[in-house]
Amino acid sequence: MNRITQEVRGARLPSRNEAAVIVQGLTRRFGGGPAVLEHLDLAIAPGEFVALLGHSGSGKSTLLRTLAGLDPVVEGSVSRPAEVSVVFQESRLLPWKRVWQNIVLGQAGANGRERAVAVLQEVGLGHRVDAWPLTLSGGGGAAGGFGPCIGS
Repeated sequence: MNRITQEVRGARLPSRNEAAVIVQGLTRRFGGGPAVLEHLDLAIAPGEFVALLGHSGSGKSTLLRTLAGLDPVVEGSVSRPAEVSVVFQESRLLPWKRVWQNIVLGQAGANGRERAVAVLQEVGLGHRVDAWPLTLSGGGGAAGGFGPCIGS
């Protein structure tokens, strides 16, 4: 069983007005295997940063996918904002589009380049607006991956 689950079991979770995300009793297993997440209770306050630490297979990505709405909630409940942004572990920038074009991909409206420049400056890539994604360092690609989340 997850150590965090054991420590918070029985504790009162904040109400929806007090927390941005509330997870109650979340259990997730794949096939007939053991539970990856078992009776997980978690509350995340608005503006709070949370780090998920654990060995491979401990359910970190499963929890993140569930919070993003990419995995179903089969057992337990999850309450989260209707709109969420996802940054994948590896860069998801399209290699055939300039960095700034990746930032505004799928966004309607004028001044796309100007919006992209502002976002890229915010993540420290203002000097790489016209770069191709494959020319970015690993950290630059990761920072560029945050851009669409910030810009939406």
